[in-house]
Parts: sequence; structure tokens; C-alpha cells
Amino acid sequence: MGYFVGIDLHGDNNYIGILDQEDRKVFKRKNRNDIKEIRGTDKQRYDKEDE
Repeated sequence: MGYFVGIDLHGDNNYIGILDQEDRKVFKRKNRNDIKEIRGTDKQRYDKEDE
């Protein structure tokens, strides 16, 4: 199974999104541009009720 990962980088924040092969969101998160916060995103899951 393959995934598409995208990062939208802004001056003070970024948005990380992951889609599966069928274009379903499996992860999304808005982060401050802080390396400690960004590195912690792999420990969190996408919550479908968050949409």
C-alpha cells in the first residue's frame, strides 16, 4: 500500500497531510514551525471525527 505525504509550509506554521492510495485522509495536522512539535506528529493518528 502506498501513501502520498504533503507538507504545506508557511512562515510560522505548517500543515502535514497523508492520503492513502484511494485518496482517503489517514493523517492531518497543523503544527507550529517547531521541530519538537513536528517530530511528535508520527505518534498521533488522524481522527475522522475531527473533520
